[in-house]
Amino acid sequence: MEDITISRLTAASGTSKSTLQRDMIDFTGMAPLQYIHYLRMNRATVLLMRRMPVADVAFSVGYNTISSFNRHFLSEFGVSPTQWRKEHESRLL
Repeated sequence: MEDITISRLTAASGTSKSTLQRDMIDFTGMAPLQYIHYLRMNRATVLLMRRMPVADVAFSVGYNTISSFNRHFLSEFGVSPTQWRKEHESRLL
C-alpha cells in the first residue's frame, strides 16, 4: 500500500489542508488522518485473512513498527491482529 500522507492528499487534490479537512469530513465523516487509519486497518484485515504474517501486514499497510501496528489494531478492533485472525478463521481466504 502506498504511504498516504496529508501532504500527498493536498498535492493530489490541489487544495489546502483546511479545505481537505473540511471536504473529507463532509464526504466521509472522518478527518483525513482518521480516514487514512481506517483504510490501513481495513487493508490489514484483508491481508490477515490471506494468512500473511502479522509483521508483513504491519509493514504492508504503512506502519514502521509491529508494536505501533498492534497498538492501533487493538484500538480499532479491541483484539490483537493474531486474535482477530483466530476469531475469523472460518472465513480465511
